[in-house]
Amino acid sequence: MKNQRSTEIKVGITVLIGLILFIYVLSWTKNFSFTSSDQIIKVMFDNVSGLETGNNVTVNGVKEGFVKDITVYKASAIVTFTYQGRTARNLSKFRPEAKIIALSNNFETMNTLCLRWGVTSIYMEDIDKERIAVDKAKKLILENGQVKEGDTVIFTAGAPYSDKSRVNWLRFEVI
Repeated sequence: MKNQRSTEIKVGITVLIGLILFIYVLSWTKNFSFTSSDQIIKVMFDNVSGLETGNNVTVNGVKEGFVKDITVYKASAIVTFTYQGRTARNLSKFRPEAKIIALSNNFETMNTLCLRWGVTSIYMEDIDKERIAVDKAKKLILENGQVKEGDTVIFTAGAPYSDKSRVNWLRFEVI
């Protein structure tokens, strides 16, 4: 009797481990997680023809998510905080309808950016602290007549995070 009970316990533990393993493999193949690590990333595109709610989002061919919502925004300006001008130079290549305003604390960069298509450069100190810089920039571009009350403005910057990577941020604000 004791031997039979021992066998039943072993079978039960084996079935339980097999069930846990099956659920783990199933959740791994379906990108399912019991601990919610969902990230909502808002992205803006000039042309979204064919994009629909529910479409897969892939990175290097691997499914990383899906399109949850599509909203059409019309920005009046794209404001970039820059020391060397990389972001503003890259934006000008795409010739967006919105004004490109480069805020920099480097006069040499400002002079170089004035030669780029559609870029207006304005001097501003303290461009490295995101929240403070955005608040100051909103006042500055409003005072300079670059935008008016109620306009949607995109604020962006890229900064070195380490020797091998960069941190980029993007904010949509209504003036």
